Amino acid sequence: MAKAFLTILTLALSFQLWANERIVNGELEKSGSPIAQTTVLLLGHIQKISFLCTAVVYDDLHLLTAGHCLGGGGYASLIAKFDIDRNGSGEEIPVIHQIRKNENMGAAPEKDWQDIAVLTLARPIPHGYHPPLFSSHVTLGLGQVVRLAGYGKSSPDPDNFEGLGQLRATRQEITNPANGESEFLVSLRGRGSCQGDSGGPAFLEPKAGLLLVGLTSRLAESNRVPGSGNRQPKYGCYTESIFTAVGPFLDWIQAVTQ
Repeated sequence: MAKAFLTILTLALSFQLWANERIVNGELEKSGSPIAQTTVLLLGHIQKISFLCTAVVYDDLHLLTAGHCLGGGGYASLIAKFDIDRNGSGEEIPVIHQIRKNENMGAAPEKDWQDIAVLTLARPIPHGYHPPLFSSHVTLGLGQVVRLAGYGKSSPDPDNFEGLGQLRATRQEITNPANGESEFLVSLRGRGSCQGDSGGPAFLEPKAGLLLVGLTSRLAESNRVPGSGNRQPKYGCYTESIFTAVGPFLDWIQAVTQ
């Protein structure tokens, strides 16, 4: 593929999730905050490989995440973690059904990956969690500020995976409000989404509450490390990240969650 996935990460089973308290220049989100009440840690397993993504509450039984978090060639075994404490413990709810909008992710074009998926939980979300606001009539603008959140790593360095597993948030500007018909780009200069944040939210912050406008998809090609090769290129988190706009897919989400 032309661009790297943000969160398909190989992790040792004994990986220490609580290695660092900083996102890429973001802030730790306290339990019970508006963002913490809508944003969920997603753990996936495919054979002997484990990986981490982020998800957002859609309703009592469904989460939204990035389509590629379901696994490359097939569906992964997924668990959603809620109310995570400092030791990495929390309530775990298995995902019993998963569906992504684009089943042909391996042949995705440069733009409009339709990188979005719906997950069905085995039981309702815990008390205190709730969905954000949704709207299909949002127009984003160049330079508009969005609130980003996720359980990703704290370093932009492609070889440094410290900080995975703790919810952090930051604000950053939109650098391209129309990357095709269903995506937008957000700056990564100094802070922003990185590995582990795939499926995490981009919110607007009207007075009524958090309005979900996007899900973290992938890194822009400009993050590619020069000389890292074509077979397994490395990507840092330095320039821009690509988000899937949620509004264009709300009708599809509603249809598959009925």
